[in-house]
Amino acid sequence: MQGSGNHWGKTKEEIIAALQDIEAQGRRIEYTGLELVAHLNNQGLATELGYSNPAALLVHALRISPKEAKLRLAQAEALFPSITPTGSIIKPALPATSAALAAGDIGSEAVDVIRKTLKDLPDLEPEKLALAESTMVAQAAEDDPNAPLRHPGAQHRRSRRPTPARSGTETARPDAAHPRSPRRWP
Repeated sequence: MQGSGNHWGKTKEEIIAALQDIEAQGRRIEYTGLELVAHLNNQGLATELGYSNPAALLVHALRISPKEAKLRLAQAEALFPSITPTGSIIKPALPATSAALAAGDIGSEAVDVIRKTLKDLPDLEPEKLALAESTMVAQAAEDDPNAPLRHPGAQHRRSRRPTPARSGTETARPDAAHPRSPRRWP
């Protein structure tokens, strides 16, 4: 798709606003795509069409990698209701995240950060889980997709290994004492 090329006379503010609008539109399209993936999965269309599983159907139909297909299925499962074999409807695990993606406030990367972080907290009470989700969604909507992971205590939840005590003279990373020079583009 060719652009209009009609952006040369725009101010920097107009360019930024146009980029933000396009990003929000793309996020809303991602939402619709994931909604269709959830529907495909709930209806058992992969088996009906002769595929071994929904990921195989997505790989073939969308020409995406198996990794991307599995990611989309996991996100769709978390964001949309699912239907059990008996016909019962199971509410989505992440309704606030789903609403934020539908509004274009967050993107797929933020969805995945929130999904993975909250999945690591299965013992949290439903009210606290909903509060954690809404807090992470609000933070992700205002910052980069990994912002929820910088929240105090998030590092502890991500790490399965105990962190050794620091004496205060050590650097956080072994290579931090010798920072890399900035990458220079040709």
